[in-house]
Amino acid sequence: MIYLFLLFLSIIFYTYFIFPISVILLSKNKKINYEMYQKENEMPSVSILISAHNEQEIIKEKVLSIINCKYPTDKYEIIVGSDNSSDETNNIIKSLSKKYPFIQLITFNERLGKSGVVNKLVKHARNNLLILTDANIIFSKNTIFFLLRHFKNNNIGLVDSNMINIGLKKSGISLQEKTYISSEVKFKNAESKLWGILMGPFGGCFAFRKELFKPIPKGFVVDDFFICMNILLSGYNTINDLEAIVYEDVSNQLLEEFRRKRRISRGNFNNLYHFKKVLLNPCSRIGFIFISHKVLRWVGPILLLFIFLINYYLISINLIFKITFYLQLFLLLIPFFEQFLRKLGIHIIILRFITHFYIMNLALFIGMFDYLISTKKSYWKPTKRRQDEI
Repeated sequence: MIYLFLLFLSIIFYTYFIFPISVILLSKNKKINYEMYQKENEMPSVSILISAHNEQEIIKEKVLSIINCKYPTDKYEIIVGSDNSSDETNNIIKSLSKKYPFIQLITFNERLGKSGVVNKLVKHARNNLLILTDANIIFSKNTIFFLLRHFKNNNIGLVDSNMINIGLKKSGISLQEKTYISSEVKFKNAESKLWGILMGPFGGCFAFRKELFKPIPKGFVVDDFFICMNILLSGYNTINDLEAIVYEDVSNQLLEEFRRKRRISRGNFNNLYHFKKVLLNPCSRIGFIFISHKVLRWVGPILLLFIFLINYYLISINLIFKITFYLQLFLLLIPFFEQFLRKLGIHIIILRFITHFYIMNLALFIGMFDYLISTKKSYWKPTKRRQDEI
């Protein structure tokens, strides 16, 4: 039992600290790609795909951020797939398309879910390069250029963007979520430089080659990882470009983010089962990174539970195990204590980081059971935009 305790504890430290820090250090002074387009007049054409469901609050700002990019408008089309939207999303896009003829609206009268909409939009796209982006992701002036410049290199199949979070607030979890996302972006960029392998883009905005796309199976809710893994298994590199900046209003409500992470967790296990053969070759580059970066984190909640239970079993052996058990118990109680302080208007950053870690792992844990009992539906409810409340 002592060996199991040490093993599970080592795995947690490995996947969250040892592996990412080692990758970041080893990737120093390495270049992500040596063959890129340099001038605007040699840049390729692209189809920009947006799957939207009831996005009236943000969809106009999103589309205009694309149009305001420093990229020739005759080299791209924007296709918005409205997934049975019941608000003003369709009317907003129709109005924009009258002024900008390269905007196309495709409406679906029955909910398909994001994966179903993406499958349809890819078929409608006229260009060989695609940018898949969420409705709430705002482009910077050079987003398109920095994403597409890498495709001069025929070995590159997918390029991810650099997600910058805005709308940070003292209350809620926006700071904790931003810290997690920004550290993950740097980690994925380091993986790209070291191995030419990005273990799944964030999904908000990434570019890829249309010929490498495989239809997303029904019921999949984490389409970005599915697309990326298939491109990797086809023998192409997938990378992250820190200069391809996009902006997202960071999540601030704990329950809202819990719901989103729970849905993502269900999708993670969809992908884990689908790509289970990759696990059989852990010595390959893809298998090693898949296990080290993703799989160990996905099963992290189970490991944390076992660590706690084994520690309880070992508590009478010596003082060390008694200390580690009560330390774990103390950490588990922090989310409750921190919630009490929050109601009093007291915000202690370090405590909220601990709360964020445990609540997000709880979401992963419940999402695993959602996968086991889930149906094939992949409908999604967009995360609340411009969150103000805790």
